[in-house]
Amino acid sequence: MSYFVNLYKKLFLVRYDFDEAIPYYQTSDFKGLKEKEETFINSSNAEIHYFTYFYSPVKHNKVILFLPGMGPGHKAYFKEIATLAKSGYKVITLDYEGCGVSGGEKLLSMYSPTKDTLELIHHINIKEDLVLVGHSLGAFTALNVINKINKIKKAIIISGFLNVENAMRGFIPSRLIAKKIAKYESSNNTLLLDDNLSYLKSTTNNILFIHSKDDKKAKYKLMIKPIQKLNNKHLDFIIEEGKRHNPNYTLESVKYKDDIIDNYFKKLRKGEFKDLEERKAYLKDASLEKLTAQDETIINKIIQFIG
Repeated sequence: MSYFVNLYKKLFLVRYDFDEAIPYYQTSDFKGLKEKEETFINSSNAEIHYFTYFYSPVKHNKVILFLPGMGPGHKAYFKEIATLAKSGYKVITLDYEGCGVSGGEKLLSMYSPTKDTLELIHHINIKEDLVLVGHSLGAFTALNVINKINKIKKAIIISGFLNVENAMRGFIPSRLIAKKIAKYESSNNTLLLDDNLSYLKSTTNNILFIHSKDDKKAKYKLMIKPIQKLNNKHLDFIIEEGKRHNPNYTLESVKYKDDIIDNYFKKLRKGEFKDLEERKAYLKDASLEKLTAQDETIINKIIQFIG
């Protein structure tokens, strides 16, 4: 196995736990929000935790399945989830294998969230119309799932990528190395997924892409431009500027996150904190509201699209 594949596995296919120093919203922070936590055992024999959030009464007969990006789990997206629930929807989400409160030694693959999501959908057997909303790796997962399940007709793809090579190009300048990693992932992918670009060319499903032109992780020219060239009337786009990897946030929130959280991780990588207490002290004045402020114009367009 090549050096670069081993490095990829070491850096990306790891266990994603919550950083105890970073503040996260809890259900109790949103008055009236109800939570139901359940589990199932996936095909890798890991216990997957999934959650249902809603305000009573639920106003819409569509159910949103929110798919988180790479990281510790759905709590990193709690503001988005609570906002969608506040709009009258039942929102289901999960922590993937190796992430958050779910079991598993590590994230097994870029495709394992797709596997977990497909198995979750089979497990809960939702009767209502299901709409997928995903960010980053969760957006890639949403594309894979809507590609695979015919009865799902709508998805919202936020800062997503088409395939593993596309994703790696956000971290690795070399296309050759990105291809090697994609080949490794494909060799371990038992889902037999069709190419997402081919799917998007002919689909009659309604899919909304939300992206920022300056996204360095999911590059606009690699993700959005090829899709726009398909000229499929069922595909819609909201293109932002200056939002980087969080186009559904306000510009002020994106800048605040860069100043606070990104600097925190830079310091953490450089070993500038002695212990957890120093890390907590650095973030003690961080405002969750500022870190997660949603762009209301974008949110309204999302709600209108979901219907």
